[in-house]
Amino acid sequence: APIILILLELLNLLRNIKLGVYLIGWDNLLPEFNLGLNWQRSLFSLWQEYRGLGLLGGMAHSANLIHTLYITLLSLIFPQNLIRFIFIHGTHVLGGIGLYYLLMYLTKNRKSSIFGAIFYMFNLGIIQMYFAPLEVFAVHFAALPWLTLTIYQACKNPTKKTLGLLFLTCLLTSPQGFV
Repeated sequence: APIILILLELLNLLRNIKLGVYLIGWDNLLPEFNLGLNWQRSLFSLWQEYRGLGLLGGMAHSANLIHTLYITLLSLIFPQNLIRFIFIHGTHVLGGIGLYYLLMYLTKNRKSSIFGAIFYMFNLGIIQMYFAPLEVFAVHFAALPWLTLTIYQACKNPTKKTLGLLFLTCLLTSPQGFV
């Protein structure tokens, strides 16, 4: 069933991607323009020297460490102008797949799980959010079902495996904590 979500997202990506064009949302960081500088900003996040005369980081700039890692890995494969398209659409499909597995865990009903995931991915509020994307919201969209699923599993059966999965999910979705 997740293959249906992946195919829908590929159609969505092919419909929206424009070669030679950059996807720009609002209040973007765009680390792909200078990966080295953005690694430095994430690692030394307390003082943000590039903002005016410099200031203490008012946001959680270190949360972008994982985001910068994702962008760095994508930059090894894709041209610079496609990196953000791939990242944003990747969060969209990961959110849908996460909700599918969460609903399967809760309901054990494949048909309602796939319809729920499709609704989660393509309702008007989400379409609006992804029209002018912001990484924080996109990562949160992907993170919410996976965090909910791993929290349920860890609370129901607190083993090293379930707690480790919860920790890993929290770590991988930490870019949502930037703002």
